[in-house]
Amino acid sequence: MRDDHTLEPENGAATPADRSAETNSTERPTTGARRLQERLVFRTSKINTATRGQWHRLAQQTARKADSIKANPYAERAAGMWTASRDRVTAMPAYDKMRSALGERGPARVAIATGVLAAVGVAAAAGTAAATQNHDDTRSTTAAVAAVDSVKNAEIGQYPSAPPTSAGGQAAGAAKGADKPAPAAGAAKGADKPAPAAVHPKAEDKHDKAKAKPKAAHKAKPKTVRPVQPKPVMGLSQTQMNNAMAIVKVAEAKGMGERGAVIAIATSMQESQLLNLASDVVPESMNYAHQGSGSDHDSVGLFQQRSTSGWGSVKNLMNPTYSAGAFLDALKQVPNWKNMPLSVAAQTVQVSAFPDAYAQHEYRAQAVVDALMN
Repeated sequence: MRDDHTLEPENGAATPADRSAETNSTERPTTGARRLQERLVFRTSKINTATRGQWHRLAQQTARKADSIKANPYAERAAGMWTASRDRVTAMPAYDKMRSALGERGPARVAIATGVLAAVGVAAAAGTAAATQNHDDTRSTTAAVAAVDSVKNAEIGQYPSAPPTSAGGQAAGAAKGADKPAPAAGAAKGADKPAPAAVHPKAEDKHDKAKAKPKAAHKAKPKTVRPVQPKPVMGLSQTQMNNAMAIVKVAEAKGMGERGAVIAIATSMQESQLLNLASDVVPESMNYAHQGSGSDHDSVGLFQQRSTSGWGSVKNLMNPTYSAGAFLDALKQVPNWKNMPLSVAAQTVQVSAFPDAYAQHEYRAQAVVDALMN
């Protein structure tokens, strides 16, 4: 043993005298347990602080509401009315009996409690009205009962005690006029009134009938039914759409169907823009209805057909129905016209200097035909 009261172990390390080498190290809490304990303490204090803050805020809100209620000029009056009503209820002779009866148990207690609550409500209402009007309870009750009785008596007095008798009071009449003879059976009411004189219809004057002439029936004029014009599509005008309708009707009449109408409309779009054109070279064409004029030799009409080439007279070619029929008749003579390209079929009939120009109008012509045939 050394002077500092320590023992010197075999390995040379100093050990306190009051603690042996075999002392268990778990006597003190470990570092993890200590940290967990500190966290629990911190969280508990935090929760307590938040709870105290919430209660403090609630108390402040309650105080503010109480102050606002006290500041209300009607609050004092309402409190006084309630106090007066409570005092009136507690001063009733039956209050103590009801209070003692409430000490009973079972279904009777529930029934009594219900009746007491109803009575308290009625008494409170009566007390409030009495406090407002400054009348005595007994006088208010007596006046209310008297008012109810008077109202009932007034309502009962509106109706007679016995049901009224018919025929103007036959019982009273029988008592007063018993010596008068009874009226004949079947006499109607008001028999004492004079009967109105019978009105006889005047004899019809045959001469007046002869003079009367029947009025001529007004004949309604027949209404003129205007044809419904097709709605323009693909940027066409109403005039162009009407001409396309004329071509479609001719194609349907000739049995050439949709394909024939598409080829004919595409051809007219290229030749005259679907307009019935006259010719500046042919003055006669100006005498007929037209929608413009051109100057391509003597070509006229929707398909710019020439009378000098055997298509027909100028008058006929200026008719859209005739010119469309002439084109479709020529197309019908082309072998396999339904299956060949549109530009080839149109060029075979028209023999134009621009044979490929018809193809550019096929899409628009198809859309127009779809709109007119569907």
